[in-house]
Parts: sequence; structure tokens; C-alpha cells
Amino acid sequence: ENDRSPGQKKKDVLRVAERLEHILRFVPNALDLAHRYIASRIQCTPADAVCKLTVTIVGARDLRNADWLDGSLSDPYCICKIPGKPNSAFTTHVINDDLNPVWNYKGMITRYVA
Repeated sequence: ENDRSPGQKKKDVLRVAERLEHILRFVPNALDLAHRYIASRIQCTPADAVCKLTVTIVGARDLRNADWLDGSLSDPYCICKIPGKPNSAFTTHVINDDLNPVWNYKGMITRYVA
């Protein structure tokens, strides 16, 4: 039964945004633990025909300089993937000569099931 008028947004019956906001308040402050914590708590049911997970890579701070050339800084990029989930990886663009890159990159993982 569809009681929505044309153009009306689908109701978020799973309350994804609300649940994600709650989860992010308690994410451990250790990068290696944070992705496991978030991935273990985001659920998308198989009943949902198109399960999409949008991930925003905001930036990084105080990266070490991995370039060996004098006067040159690292050219960082970020790879995001969920361990144990094939085809879940995406990569940001490279930012040249920057140890504090800001990407604001949105990546989409389709057919995501926790």
C-alpha cells in the first residue's frame, strides 16, 4: 500500500539517520577500531530492495610526510573498504603536497548488507 503522493520522500522506517547519529557519538577514538564499530552497527535488511551505504571521507590531519624529495610533501588519498565485504571499496582523489588534506568525498556502497 502506497499512501505517498508523487514526489514525497520515502519514510525512513529504519530511522537510519537517527541511528547513525547515535552510533557516531560513541565511536572509539582509534582509527583501527572506528571502522569495525560503525560497520558492526549499521544494518540494512535484505527486505530493502536497494541497500545503499553512503560514506563521507571528510579529511585527515597531521599526516606524516612520506615523500623523500626535499621540499616535497606527501600526495595523500584515502581508501575506504569494509573488511569481509567484497566490492565495498572506493578511493578518494589524490591531493598533492598536503599533510592536512580535505576531501569531502562521498562514496556509495551499493547492495550493502551488514
